[in-house]
Amino acid sequence: MLTSKKEASAVKEASRLGIPVIALVDTNTDPDGVTFIVPSNDDSPKAINFIIEYLAQCAKDGVTKHKENAKKVAQEREAAAKEKVAALKALKEAPKAEAKPAVAEAKPEAKKPAPVAAKAPEKVEEKKAQPKKVAAPEKAAASEKAEEKKTDEK
Repeated sequence: MLTSKKEASAVKEASRLGIPVIALVDTNTDPDGVTFIVPSNDDSPKAINFIIEYLAQCAKDGVTKHKENAKKVAQEREAAAKEKVAALKALKEAPKAEAKPAVAEAKPEAKKPAPVAAKAPEKVEEKKAQPKKVAAPEKAAASEKAEEKKTDEK
């Protein structure tokens, strides 16, 4: 407000609503109800112009600084978000890196079944030998008797 004397009703309403009041206060004005007092000649147009221009420049500077700070904050947030994404990727890749040695360990295990495959024909031979004994028990007994005779003759 330029003068709290001429704008007394506005000062009362702002005070009642809790709105801070900034006003130019001269020696002939009551400062009651004014939150921020600016001591000045409220009748001189030069004084009013000077103060209004100063306040306008301060407001512009404040807006500029606010925009700069907002850009810095946005950049910091982006950097923090990128760091989080990188950390999450690292966490996701860590199990994969641990899984790779497990896969490498699995490869030698894959080579081990080859000897097992060599053992498998022995089992097949055993199975083949068993059915012969079962299929022809008389022949097996006869061959055993023949072997016994050979050993006795020697």
